[in-house]
Amino acid sequence: MADFWVIGPIAWDRVLRMPGLPVSGGFVQAIEVAERPGGAGANVAMALASTGTAVHMVGYVGDDEAGTRMRSVLGEARVDTAFVHARRGHTSEVDILIEPSGERTMIGIWPDLLHTVRSRWSRPGTWPTSPPGTRNSCLQCGSSATRERLSPQYRRHGLVPACPPCT
Repeated sequence: MADFWVIGPIAWDRVLRMPGLPVSGGFVQAIEVAERPGGAGANVAMALASTGTAVHMVGYVGDDEAGTRMRSVLGEARVDTAFVHARRGHTSEVDILIEPSGERTMIGIWPDLLHTVRSRWSRPGTWPTSPPGTRNSCLQCGSSATRERLSPQYRRHGLVPACPPCT
């Protein structure tokens, strides 16, 4: 079975079940609060690893408690974290508000810095690229036909994190 390389966000999520969203200037008490690992890249990597596939994660975490937790969770899920860079500062965090209908609203707490991550096979000043010899396909649906519909930045570097229908 082929190895998978997942290049994507790693975040710590706080999920709040809400009776409804607050109106501007209002207050709403959460019904339930839970924390969990998150980030589209980390979620895909853990799902792939759960099938017994070899998975390598490329991304970053901060040098904070959330970063330590995420590295641990990814490791426990059997995701190779050798390419997960530890940066000074915060790990991405997201608050997810869930309405009774199931609709979600997400609030990012720290700016995403994935574009600053460098891999050992990428040129300085570029996005990380797919490792030599790997197939470029959507990390969510596996389609390679969507590659040409992606932005030139992605095509130039052979990076297909998710095709437009999956984003």
